Amino acid sequence: MRIFNLSILFILLLFLACSENDETIEITVLISDFETTIDENPSAGISLGTIEASTNQGSLTYSIIEQSPSNAFAINSSTGELTVSNETLFDFETNSTITGTVKAENGDVSETANITINLNDVNEIAVSIEDFETTINENPELGQSLGMVNAFTNQGSLTYSIVEQSPSDAFAINSSTGELTVSNETLFDFETNSTITGTVKAENGDVSETANITINLNDVNEQNLQDRLNNGETPCEIYQSDNSLLDELYGLTYQGGLIFYLNTNDCTGMVAAENDQSSEIEWGCEGVNISGAEFSEIGSGLSNTNAIVSECNEMSYAAKICFDLTLENYDDWYLPSKDELNLLYNNLHLKNLGNFENGSNNCCNGWYWSSTEFEDQDNYNSNGYEAVWVQSFREGNNGMQTTYDVGIKSSKNHVRAIRNFLKK
Repeated sequence: MRIFNLSILFILLLFLACSENDETIEITVLISDFETTIDENPSAGISLGTIEASTNQGSLTYSIIEQSPSNAFAINSSTGELTVSNETLFDFETNSTITGTVKAENGDVSETANITINLNDVNEIAVSIEDFETTINENPELGQSLGMVNAFTNQGSLTYSIVEQSPSDAFAINSSTGELTVSNETLFDFETNSTITGTVKAENGDVSETANITINLNDVNEQNLQDRLNNGETPCEIYQSDNSLLDELYGLTYQGGLIFYLNTNDCTGMVAAENDQSSEIEWGCEGVNISGAEFSEIGSGLSNTNAIVSECNEMSYAAKICFDLTLENYDDWYLPSKDELNLLYNNLHLKNLGNFENGSNNCCNGWYWSSTEFEDQDNYNSNGYEAVWVQSFREGNNGMQTTYDVGIKSSKNHVRAIRNFLKK
């Protein structure tokens, strides 16, 4: 009987044990909402972070239910890592916030979470450039400026380059300033190329923009300009009728001298004597302050000269030989002011016109007198006003203007007379 009872007890215990093992454990899934903040314009594939989720058994699978804008981000189905899918959608100005819903599931059990991705507005590099168009006369000089490309960036600096041009190598661009210049002057011929075109690029790092270049050429009447002046046309009439370049007029003979200045607004201008009036003469009036001879601007040489001659009693000096000069039936010559002298250097001498002395021989120093007395000379010599402005035409001095020591009034320098011509 005892054995029977024990057997019954064992069977009951075994039944209870089997009943407990057959009881199913319920699967649970937990997931948290995800929010992050990043700078706009990230790279494609960059990680945004990983969804926080868990399950009490097995593993989870992740998927996107919805997102706005569509296809902005992706999720790794195994790890829950979020990454950038379409980087162009991560633009603060278009989408300051990107949202969505993701699901974590284990079998038939799943939970969802909200996704919020906030974008920081980053100060982006911006580049803008305007199309460039200009009109010039045919046959310009090599290196002549065509103008500046108008471009802008909101930070840093721009680098300019030529993308294409037709005809090839017609113009060049300064990579730092955007200035366009003539690269091959023979291509700027109206009969061959009435219009020169191209494309230039302005770039700042990885950001760039392009602009169209259009250079229109005027068909210049190529009749000899000197003949036209000789036949009675004025420099201003030629300039206005043909849109001639001033460089084409400078150095031509007109009213007793070589044209070196034309005011295109009022048609007045200046000519210079074709040769020096002296190579070794003093400015004169050492130690004397000539009242009214301190002016340097264009147009002041005549009044300077008149003031010098009025107050200086010496017999022969720089301003006097100009004042007394009669050349080609013109007797209104004068000593140029400081700025007028610089026009002689730039518009004649640098073009190898005008027979100026460049100091290449041993007889002459290449310095030319102006009629502009140096104003602040009391800082140099308490005994009087001893210097005036002079300019070097000597090769290698780059047109330097100075006062001391070569500008001391007792120095012996060159003289070149000039005169005005008026609008007819």
